[in-house]
Amino acid sequence: MSENKEKIVLVDGHSILNRAFYGLPDLTNSEGLHTNAVYGFLNIVLKVFEEEQAAYAAVAFDRKEPTFRHKMSAEYKGTRKPMPQELHEQVPLMKEMLRAMEIPVLELPG
Repeated sequence: MSENKEKIVLVDGHSILNRAFYGLPDLTNSEGLHTNAVYGFLNIVLKVFEEEQAAYAAVAFDRKEPTFRHKMSAEYKGTRKPMPQELHEQVPLMKEMLRAMEIPVLELPG
């Protein structure tokens, strides 16, 4: 007797956005809004969703508040450069697009 296991895909939103942002040339729309991270993110995530055929999917994003990792180590992300403005402006757009596609966006302080 086979057991029915439903697959869940959980995407690390900022990780994929960063990969897309740095992996593609700078793209902008007619209003000058940077779009390369959004374009790359959607290509990556939609391909994963198609390949995995998951019953459920969601995208999780980090928040600005410190996390448990910051409490464990004061040096956590201490040498990391701040997010470029060109990427920062794409984060709300990406979340808006995911919600329009009815893909849950998960965020939790800490």
